[in-house]
Amino acid sequence: MIYVKDLLKLKSFKEFKLVSGESGLNRSVSWPNIAQTTSISEWLVGGDVILMTGVGLEISEEFLTNIVVEAAQGQAACIIMLLHPKHIKSIPDSVIKVASDRHLALFTAPWETKLFEVIGSISMVVANDRLEERMHNEFLERLLAGEINIEDPLYVKYFEKYNLLDRKVVVTIKYDFKGKSSKNGKGVYYSERIMTEMMQSFMGYFEEINYLNKYNRQTFIISVSDMNEKKIVDTIKTIYYTFNKQFADIQMQMGIGKVTHKVKNGDCASGENMKEVLEHQSQELMKSYQQAKTTVKAIQKKGVFYYKELGIYQLLFYIDDKERINEFVENYIFPVMEYDRRYNQSLLDTLREYLENGLNVTQTAQSLYIHRNTMIKRIEKIEELLECSLKDADTCNQIFNAVKIYDLFLNSN
Repeated sequence: MIYVKDLLKLKSFKEFKLVSGESGLNRSVSWPNIAQTTSISEWLVGGDVILMTGVGLEISEEFLTNIVVEAAQGQAACIIMLLHPKHIKSIPDSVIKVASDRHLALFTAPWETKLFEVIGSISMVVANDRLEERMHNEFLERLLAGEINIEDPLYVKYFEKYNLLDRKVVVTIKYDFKGKSSKNGKGVYYSERIMTEMMQSFMGYFEEINYLNKYNRQTFIISVSDMNEKKIVDTIKTIYYTFNKQFADIQMQMGIGKVTHKVKNGDCASGENMKEVLEHQSQELMKSYQQAKTTVKAIQKKGVFYYKELGIYQLLFYIDDKERINEFVENYIFPVMEYDRRYNQSLLDTLREYLENGLNVTQTAQSLYIHRNTMIKRIEKIEELLECSLKDADTCNQIFNAVKIYDLFLNSN
């Protein structure tokens, strides 16, 4: 992925001056475009590097402000304005502020700038990056699908190039953009932008990642070196909850596979030893990936889970007969579910909270923000509906299993 900050390394950008929007240097770049119309919103696709001379246009402070606003709304990468006494003389302070407020990088460039060189250099960098990313994705797809031939020297080279021989964890994310998929006909770029922002979120917490974008699914192979398991999982969950809060309208499920074992002698391996190392690491990464995918399947709406948190319920993913699973759930908690549906109540939520709080009435009441006496009445109603006593350990265990299975497999609300 190419970002605006990467363009600063180009020779053609040497004379450009960043006048506003430094916080927008992490925007991704799709392609360069020259703006020669009074409005640009109609043709923006997202990630555009906009070059503007002002020739043939009536330049005013209001006009420049509108262009910046449209660029920001259209998710442009940045704007480059060529300065000339007869066209765009300078950038007004108000326009600089608008760009800064919208985190859009705004550059000025000398009039002598050769646009064809700028466009050519940007196009070349983007094209090369796309080729590299395609090769990277193809390798990761084959690796995680178990299609790697470790006898092939090329794959050994890729393992080393992408630093895949240290301790890793695989995270899989599934997105549902709903109405966003057709928003202004720019759904493809919108989904790419969301995935890019998620990638940057992971980069902010972990030193090194490999990523794979495919349709509305994203997979990360994260280097975790000597981080302990709890810190790894807590960090990934922090990324999820922060991102989910920012993009609350997007349905997102995130599954975390188990952390791979540290590769022994990976740095000094060679010959047959290297073959063993690659076989081991390939299997470890495949296993973590499958676990992450399985965990995503367990999440019905929104959520984030670590594979190990599924506990014994992992085994249910290998049962093809879903009707049997549904039958088990109904045998234990159907009367409560039916009561909630008929009377628009939430006894199942109460039951779940009560079981998760170890049958502690006071603690559950506090969690649900209800009076203790109200809580007691709800428990009595649940026992009446289920025709059982929740004081019986075996009964509670079966009911708790039914609730957990319902949440993992059947609850889509």
